[in-house]
Amino acid sequence: MHTIRHLPSAGTAQLLAFMEEVNMAPEEYFDAIYRFDPYSARSHSLGVFEGDALVSHLRYNFRPTHGAATPIDTFAVANVGTRESFRGRGYCRMLLERGLELARKSGADFATVLSGVGVYKACGWEEVARRVYRLPLEGISVPGPRDIRLHVFDEGDISALAELYDTFCQGRPLCVRRSYDYWRHHLKWAHEAGCQFLVARRGEAVVGYIRLTGASSLTPHVVELVTSPSCPAALRAFLHYFHRMHLKPEYAWSEVVLHLPSDHPLLAMVAPSLVAQQQPYLLVHVVNIQSWLEKMQVDMQHRLLGCKAPPFTLNLACAGQRVTLRWDGRLTLSPGGEGVVRCLSRADFCRVMFGWARPSQAWQPEGLGLTPAQIRALDAMMDIPCGIYWPADGV
Repeated sequence: MHTIRHLPSAGTAQLLAFMEEVNMAPEEYFDAIYRFDPYSARSHSLGVFEGDALVSHLRYNFRPTHGAATPIDTFAVANVGTRESFRGRGYCRMLLERGLELARKSGADFATVLSGVGVYKACGWEEVARRVYRLPLEGISVPGPRDIRLHVFDEGDISALAELYDTFCQGRPLCVRRSYDYWRHHLKWAHEAGCQFLVARRGEAVVGYIRLTGASSLTPHVVELVTSPSCPAALRAFLHYFHRMHLKPEYAWSEVVLHLPSDHPLLAMVAPSLVAQQQPYLLVHVVNIQSWLEKMQVDMQHRLLGCKAPPFTLNLACAGQRVTLRWDGRLTLSPGGEGVVRCLSRADFCRVMFGWARPSQAWQPEGLGLTPAQIRALDAMMDIPCGIYWPADGV
């Protein structure tokens, strides 16, 4: 006989032992995650028990993300797994269904997970990819600015880094909000094996930062890079750093993989050398399309006004939910009305909301009764260049 329930704080030791066995990760890592989630949202554990034994587990939290006018409510899932001797009984599916039920009751707009197993797709979660850029370092030689120095991130940098990050994410409505504690927690990450977290200073002023993973390999990944708009020399300082690491025999970096949005100034500097490719990014599940659209309504209306959009009506459907968008100089949203309905997969609906690669079948005039001008207006309305945790080029 099994039961599903939340784990009390007293169950931490039992949970961490489960994590080490099932998720194949050191206990210290998960201990840090549960003591303080890196996205500054408290984690909750939902478990399947047989008697007193924890046999299956799901971790979740609610992450506040930047909205155009209102924060978007994200239900984030991680660490789903079942002990080997109890697999095949549908426990992961039960936990995912219970999790989505909690998401709906909490008012979340969509759910996401950064790493997945087959059970997610079997339960209706859909994958979206992102674009990354490979930068070969052979031939990349940029003189380092004499007035900028790089050092390892420390606690005295936190306020300046938080300000830089907030400025960079302005106008990118789905980036995770980061508290002071988030940045303080990165002090630990800055010293983990294979990771580098460097800060650029001009005199006493912090003018940029970079976070890399896999720094001990030949191909490190730049997972964040922010510089002050008033100090383009900071970008040259980071490029010069790549060049130095390429030349050092103990590192010999051959290329770096850039996880950066397409409008990032570094990409413009090295555009001729870049090689773009796709990689898996998120598994998504739409929870409430009406709520999500309402939260984006102010931004959408602003864009439609800016492109002088002609009036239109569009019925969208996703995951059994319908919504009607009407534009006549003012954007209104209502539960699905009559007329031709364009059905979108969960992944395509998220692509629309993220402003990523627009699903071509959704915006073709044929079958929708829309003119090319109306299609262009919809493109403008949905064009929101942002990622979900860190700005990214989704596809």
